[in-house]
Amino acid sequence: MIDAQALWQRCLELIHSRLNESQFATWFQPIGFKSYNEETKEVTICVPSQYFYEYLENNYRRIIYLALFRVFGEDTRLVYSVSVITEQNVME
Repeated sequence: MIDAQALWQRCLELIHSRLNESQFATWFQPIGFKSYNEETKEVTICVPSQYFYEYLENNYRRIIYLALFRVFGEDTRLVYSVSVITEQNVME
C-alpha cells in the first residue's frame, strides 16, 4: 500500500519549487489532501471554494498536473472537492 499523503506532499514540494512564497502560500497551502484511489488513479484534494477551484484550473493547472504525473504517474486524474466553510460550520 502506498502512502498517498506523502506522495501528495512530494507534489506540493515540486509545485513550491516553481512558485514564489506568496503564490504558494495563497493557492497551495489551503489545499487539503483527501484521498487517492489506486484502482482509478484519482487524487482527490479539498479546496475552500468554487472560486479557488476555478482559479487553480485557470492559472496553475499545468504545474499541478506536471507534479501529479511525475509523482503518481502519467495516467493520474485530479478530482476537486469543494469544502465551503460557513458561519454555521464554525459555530458547531
